[in-house]
Amino acid sequence: MTVDCFLDTNVLFYAAMARFTAPAKYERARWIIAETDFGLSGQVLQEFFVNVTRKTNHDQIYGSVRAINPFRVH
Repeated sequence: MTVDCFLDTNVLFYAAMARFTAPAKYERARWIIAETDFGLSGQVLQEFFVNVTRKTNHDQIYGSVRAINPFRVH
């Protein structure tokens, strides 16, 4: 399987957490996730987890990760 792009941790972070702090980055990250076929690595997912758990509470994490839903099945 080939993908259009390989996502960096920041794209996931902005899509999940930047709605109010960086709205332009939030919108762009959400567009990338919705409109492209992308790949992720275990390292990117681990970095995302570390960043969101340090900067938010658990209720925010659950809602944010659920909202971006990067795990699309093809």
